[in-house]
Amino acid sequence: MIPYPFDMPVFPIINNWNDAVKIVDDLEIHFLKNLDKNTQYASTVYAVDSNKDAVTFKYALYYKQDDKWIENSSTFKVLKSEVPVQILEMLEKSSENKKVEVVDFFEEE
Repeated sequence: MIPYPFDMPVFPIINNWNDAVKIVDDLEIHFLKNLDKNTQYASTVYAVDSNKDAVTFKYALYYKQDDKWIENSSTFKVLKSEVPVQILEMLEKSSENKKVEVVDFFEEE
């Protein structure tokens, strides 16, 4: 298992979308620097839950180790008012308890 990148097991609620994008970038950098350069991997971001105040996101890195795919993930919340409306619409349209892949919204411009 890759070591967790932060002292805190849970992030505070993020009140700025750009900070959320930065967290995903930091997680990606941390996880990848701990993988052997020949390791197969994939990563993505899901919106997994929404309440009246915040949306919960999950960054997930999948990597192959000993012929098995391993998941290493971290979750964080973003104030609902800061989340792009397209993500909120996707969550609203999804069935209950269904995560929505939103990795494209976290790509830095």
